[in-house]
Amino acid sequence: MIQRPRSADVTAVAGVYDRLAYSYHLLFDDWWARARASAERIDLVLRSRGVLPRARLLDCACGIGTQSLPLAALGYDVVGVDVSGGSVQRAREESRKRGILARFEDIDIRNAQFAHEFDVAISVDNSLAHFDRNELPGSLTAIRRRLPAGAVFLASMRDYDALLNARPGGSSPRSIVSKGSFRIVGQGWVWAEDGSAVDVTLFVLEKRSAWQASLYEFRLYPHRRMEIERALEDAGFTQVAWHEPRDTGFYQPIVTGIAR
Repeated sequence: MIQRPRSADVTAVAGVYDRLAYSYHLLFDDWWARARASAERIDLVLRSRGVLPRARLLDCACGIGTQSLPLAALGYDVVGVDVSGGSVQRAREESRKRGILARFEDIDIRNAQFAHEFDVAISVDNSLAHFDRNELPGSLTAIRRRLPAGAVFLASMRDYDALLNARPGGSSPRSIVSKGSFRIVGQGWVWAEDGSAVDVTLFVLEKRSAWQASLYEFRLYPHRRMEIERALEDAGFTQVAWHEPRDTGFYQPIVTGIAR
């Protein structure tokens, strides 16, 4: 793989997730149980599009391995990439700890080069929202270049059509008690007036001997479904389809396309 210089925005995003990497599990009651359950639902969607375990799978924003590791455990041949070196390092550690074979690289998918193509590429947990409207088409085109004709792309996104209408101020805080730790997790959102961006503050309040607060701030770009569909088609994908949470059991809408 070849790594090129990152833009200032990418470096800022990577820095946030570097800081979050070893606390990411605190966002959930049981991170690994949730990861396995999510991977099982993604696997079912992939099977519905003709992709089966043992397929070569590229996770374009792997984070700490939340999708990559359980999908590898299901039998997929997984390569995960991410701009956050801290997240990739933790993904490698989780891989070794759990005895799961997967490869992880610290690189921007737009700059990555591989020795082979993949049968499927995924970008899950709202990761496409890190690209603004100018970056999104090129990012999807870069992913398309890693796939042969007939390969599948799968992404999950928040339902920004609904969110842009409501403009909520964040997500409701959740209380989590696990392994002797009590914490409160939530997000605050500040929307641009024209709806083109939303500034997110992710917070974790944790009670140990005293309360400790951790804040993670980043910008997301809310893409309506029509924009995602158009960008996928322009990037070289066809048969674009949405898979709703009520049908998949996954917590976000999923979109799939076939490389043409």
